[in-house]
Amino acid sequence: MVAFAIITVVNEWNEYLWPFLMADDASVAPLPIGLTLLQNNDGVTDWGPVMAGTVLAMLPILVVFLLLQRHMIKGLTSGAVKG
Repeated sequence: MVAFAIITVVNEWNEYLWPFLMADDASVAPLPIGLTLLQNNDGVTDWGPVMAGTVLAMLPILVVFLLLQRHMIKGLTSGAVKG
């Protein structure tokens, strides 16, 4: 049950297309859309802020995974055992 919850949270956290289509203003856009808006359209991107934003966006999911790692691995491997 915990493994399913973690996988669902990670999947929803990484959602991109639907929020991109529905967010009509940058102030209501989620993190992945905000990271896209950090990139310049003129062909030159300052990668420092983009990478810093990526690390900050990744941290909450990494913390959740590290805290619940045992439960996730246990849930994923429990269905793999034949017997």
